[in-house]
Amino acid sequence: MVSLPLRYENMREIPYPYKGIVALSNDAEYMSQEFLDWLILYCNTEENTPLGRGLGIEFASSLFFYSDNPLHTSIYDSLSAKARETPYAKCLRDYIKEGFIDTNHAFGDFNPVCNFTRAHALRVYEMLEKHDLSLPIFTNHGNGNNEAMAHNVGFLPHYRGSFPESPSYHTDLFRQRGGEYIWSDEGDYVEERFPTISLNGTGVLSEDGRQQQCGGGGII
Repeated sequence: MVSLPLRYENMREIPYPYKGIVALSNDAEYMSQEFLDWLILYCNTEENTPLGRGLGIEFASSLFFYSDNPLHTSIYDSLSAKARETPYAKCLRDYIKEGFIDTNHAFGDFNPVCNFTRAHALRVYEMLEKHDLSLPIFTNHGNGNNEAMAHNVGFLPHYRGSFPESPSYHTDLFRQRGGEYIWSDEGDYVEERFPTISLNGTGVLSEDGRQQQCGGGGII
């Protein structure tokens, strides 16, 4: 039995008479290319993988296009709108084509020093169009710094991605390129202790601020 938050009070709780229900969403953060390769293989096939025998289920992930964090796999190797492609760019495009990546995670993990502008979105959508690709989902990204979240979509004053007068405006491009769903949030900020775990199994706990995904998703 799952206890639903008050905002979902009109939904019937599991198990009702549902015969089955599942939702899988893989966040792009702290995901190396090597681990992402393993995870996609493990979830979507029944092959033997480093994570065990594959599950054979439908599974998709989100993607950062821009990142300067070595812990994040991405299409571009920095937060600059003129960044170079990473060695993983072609592989990530193949994953988009096959449906293994279906979500644009707010273009990247931006910061106040190198923040998001419409030029970032234009470059992404031009690249997707060139390769005949599209992502049906856009989801907000939060890192605890309001000044770094202008690319988000929603009603908070520092979310400017859907305001035509803003340098961060991009939702018109999302529509034009086949976008169907936007998952926003209500601005709940939480502190989490999360493990930073390397591929050899070593790890530590660190403090991290997150924007808690808590509703507001919808069809546009």
